[in-house]
Amino acid sequence: MGSHNVLGVYEQMVSDAKHTSDQVSARILSHQTGIELGVELTEFGDVLMDQNPATLVVYNSLSSVRSEMVSLQVPICNVAVLDADGAPVKSQVTAQFTINDGVPPYYDFDLHFEARLQPLSYAAFTVLPIDSDDHCGGGDMARLGTNFSQHVPRWPPERAKKGRFSAVESMYDALVSDQRATQGLVGPLRTPPGQSQKEQGFEQLVVMENSFLKVYIDTAVGIQAVLDKGTGTNYSLTHQLLEYQSEVNDAYDFKPTGPAQPIGSSSVNSCRAGQCLVRVCPPSGAGCSFQLSSSDDCGPQRCVALHRSSSCDPHGPTQSSHSCDTAIDSSTAGYCECARKAVPLSCDSSTVGLGCNQLCGNPAPAPKLLASSVSLGAVMQEVRLQISAEHKTRIRLWVSDDPEVGGRLELAHRIGVLEERTEIVSRFSLETLASQSSLFSEDNGYETIEHQPGWDGDKASIPLRHWPSQMSAFLENSDSQFSVALDRSHGVASLVDGSLDVIQHRRGAPFDGSGGTVVLDDTDRILTQTWISIGNVSHANQLRHSNKLRLNHPLILLFGKGKTSSVDSVQGVESLPGNVYMQSIRATSSAADELLLRVMHVFGKGEQPVESASAVDVDLVRVVAPFRPTMVGFNETSLSGLVPRADMARVRWNAEGARGDGSFKLVGGEEGGRLRVNPFEFRTVVATQF
Repeated sequence: MGSHNVLGVYEQMVSDAKHTSDQVSARILSHQTGIELGVELTEFGDVLMDQNPATLVVYNSLSSVRSEMVSLQVPICNVAVLDADGAPVKSQVTAQFTINDGVPPYYDFDLHFEARLQPLSYAAFTVLPIDSDDHCGGGDMARLGTNFSQHVPRWPPERAKKGRFSAVESMYDALVSDQRATQGLVGPLRTPPGQSQKEQGFEQLVVMENSFLKVYIDTAVGIQAVLDKGTGTNYSLTHQLLEYQSEVNDAYDFKPTGPAQPIGSSSVNSCRAGQCLVRVCPPSGAGCSFQLSSSDDCGPQRCVALHRSSSCDPHGPTQSSHSCDTAIDSSTAGYCECARKAVPLSCDSSTVGLGCNQLCGNPAPAPKLLASSVSLGAVMQEVRLQISAEHKTRIRLWVSDDPEVGGRLELAHRIGVLEERTEIVSRFSLETLASQSSLFSEDNGYETIEHQPGWDGDKASIPLRHWPSQMSAFLENSDSQFSVALDRSHGVASLVDGSLDVIQHRRGAPFDGSGGTVVLDDTDRILTQTWISIGNVSHANQLRHSNKLRLNHPLILLFGKGKTSSVDSVQGVESLPGNVYMQSIRATSSAADELLLRVMHVFGKGEQPVESASAVDVDLVRVVAPFRPTMVGFNETSLSGLVPRADMARVRWNAEGARGDGSFKLVGGEEGGRLRVNPFEFRTVVATQF
């Protein structure tokens, strides 16, 4: 079949479909609002660049009330957000010069604010350029509720740059100088070379915090821990991007040459795929060294002991030996002795808080990042990590009082272009879930399938321990759950106890001219998102369902010219409970005298929290009343809407607690029009006029 950029073609197809769908939404809402709306962000940016106000209409496609963060690129930094009545909306503009998302139209600034939206409804805002003669953060921004936040470089320390700053950094200094003055900050933005990191005011550890979470990030290596404020539980959590090297060049085959290794590996602690380190000592016992070993010795292994040396030298003689569960601190040097390999320790912050049990069971400690930058604003806080020349990660926390917004931690990865025969993997590791936990994948974005974590150390079995998952995956034991909401179908695994792997991107090689294989030669750079939740099972599972719905049903943003006047917002339908989702609602004819409604229960039987995994009564009359008040006849049908359920001659797989054969006919009136939806039920109803 030849070389085929499968992912590129798929992404273009999805992008085209969304663009067309958004254009339809723009036509409908243009009629509703009386404002000519479009879908092109560049046209919106051009209006702002001309120092003219622009309209932003935000549409909620979910069937429940939703507080959600609006985030979009803007070409200028001094803007404010007003609601339809002209009142200021709290917002934030963030400069992202050094480590950006790499997504068109490549503006230097991001605008963020929170919007509360009724179900299947919209809200209109004005984005207003202000004080065009002032630098970022000046003028009336504070008065109009806008905060300016800049990304500050945090790694490597400034003293390593020897006083040489790039043109981008010089522009950065000029843009933020007035902002520093408004905050009462004096003196140069950068201190002279030669001073210590502490003297320069650079802290390697960053804390992002809101009402629900406190996230600890080492800006040299990444996430280290998350505190759940609701329960006071601190979870040791790390994330790494890893890389597999593959033996084959086929879209439907995955044959790694060995375990995945951290991207950016360059120190004695890190090796290429299929390699690890062993400690070799001469007969005298002095002058020991670490040498590369073959892939047969490099799988996850049991720990033997922690051996400490002095002076942060892993090569030095052993001073003392300790059990494998001894916590490693910033002064620990020596090595972890594993069954057939060794993990050197050299007072490295990337291993602080871990134990040799985890280091023997995982790849080498995380290598240092190329760079990182931090922005801690009043609406959004984030750390951007440059993992390698090709890959970067964004970690974002929203400052919101809504637990379904502030309770999630968002990761986004800009990945590619990959080397040939390479797979890139996210690995999350949690000590809390290192024992008696299970991995759950989603077979169809709805039904969860349980898998036992672990791997036998044979590279040939690595592919056998990966499973497809559509909208989320999670690790869970009797006490805790860690979940990732997915923006597309991914392969997931748990090769090491307490870890969850997500395959983010892969590439084969160009077609070599022989054979009939389908070659996966994907040369695209992609932006992929994973939203995570962590906590006790009840709380984290509630967030998992919310995250996957919100991530896969983002807000629709539409753009117009001029200020937004107070417009009549479409009367939203009655908000459905959070555990029920209106999958679709549409007219079956141009006369719109018949509607097809599909309602699904978000939770499965036996899930937590118990109150969410229970039957729900949906009043269909009130759901359709705002736009079709005469719809008072309801009949359940097959999924297609063509065959009445009562007439269907097939085996019925009734959910526990379902009534009879599930068929019903509802009559309008105060007592009629109610549909009971049980856990794991998906019901289709045709609504007609009498």
